[in-house]
Amino acid sequence: MIKPKPFKLRPPQGVVFDMDGTLTRPQTQMFTDMRRALQIEHVKIDVLDHLATLSDDDKQLAEEKLAQIEESYMLKTEPTVGVMELFQFLSRKNIKYTVCTRNLIKPVLHLLETHLKGVEFCEPVVTRSFRPAKPAADPLLHIAATWGFQPKDMVMVGDSRDDMLAGLAAGFTTVLLRHEDNAKVVDDFPQIDYVIRDFHELIELLED
Repeated sequence: MIKPKPFKLRPPQGVVFDMDGTLTRPQTQMFTDMRRALQIEHVKIDVLDHLATLSDDDKQLAEEKLAQIEESYMLKTEPTVGVMELFQFLSRKNIKYTVCTRNLIKPVLHLLETHLKGVEFCEPVVTRSFRPAKPAADPLLHIAATWGFQPKDMVMVGDSRDDMLAGLAAGFTTVLLRHEDNAKVVDDFPQIDYVIRDFHELIELLED
């Protein structure tokens, strides 16, 4: 672990995972393509916040563009090393797990059907149809409430600023999966609880 702690993470009751760059290998270019398609590549505004400013017709067109980009990258998706071993571990420990993503549901289903056969996320699976989306705490708190768990017994695992902001705001234990494209997140958020390089390190954290 890049940021070791003098104690182990207490066994959680539930774990929420981001998808892109967390359960799958990073596809950073996808987000650049999305911003370019919406003509906001040089504007400091969140993609979903931008959609909310559009008229109904323009919003529909923009959403279609985003869906096309998502689907094109979906076909190139590669699972993160160790993800199946991690889910098998969580299942053995009776720890609930699900996904909270700003993607549509189609890429989530593709990941399950193509790369994670036999894996079943615990409902709710939260996609960008849930508003407000990450970095707000709301989607994470919705999952915790649905499961009947307290935030202190939940973990958010992700690779982005939005993931860490949402996890911190929700009161979850935060775990950042470090990769070649997100080194700055570690520096920007010293309050992150754990920084890992792979899912084997997460399993070590969660071991009794």
